[in-house]
Amino acid sequence: MPRFDSSFEFDDIFEPVTENEIGAFEEAIGCRLPEDYRAFLLAHNGVLFKDIPYFRLQDEETEDRPFSSVNLLWSLFRGKPEEPRWFERAQAEAGGRAWEDLREGGIGLGFKYRVPAGIIAIGDNCGNERICISVAGDDRGCVYLWRPAMTWEDEPRPTREELHLVAKSFADFWNSFLPEDAVDDEY
Repeated sequence: MPRFDSSFEFDDIFEPVTENEIGAFEEAIGCRLPEDYRAFLLAHNGVLFKDIPYFRLQDEETEDRPFSSVNLLWSLFRGKPEEPRWFERAQAEAGGRAWEDLREGGIGLGFKYRVPAGIIAIGDNCGNERICISVAGDDRGCVYLWRPAMTWEDEPRPTREELHLVAKSFADFWNSFLPEDAVDDEY
């Protein structure tokens, strides 16, 4: 199992999840999560970074903004969405941030209508960008940054246009983190 140590300080903000809880989420999305990302959830179930790490985007279209950051990697909250008042309990547990649950922010809140099937959001950078992972298809396991257009269409359509490759796996993504001063040195 991969280790998820980091030179960036972070807090484990929720209790680790069980195999059964991950299995229930996988059943809901209709596919198994990539193994390294499953291992991360089992070990940490989401983290909040104290020192924000940066990462480089791997595609040429982002030359004007080749870096982004990650503030929070989302978790699976305790409980089941079908239970009465689950969302309210999740909100209370998360201090009002229930979108940080993979079931709400990752595949809910209209996000799933903005990206192709098989892409789920797993975190954010305190802005409107999302860290995503592919859970199906030829790019299964790849991590992307979803950098949305400045305006939302009235009728969102699934598109890859706003997805930018970050890493070929979650473990590679985790190991690619850079401090802010390394990013500043390149500008």
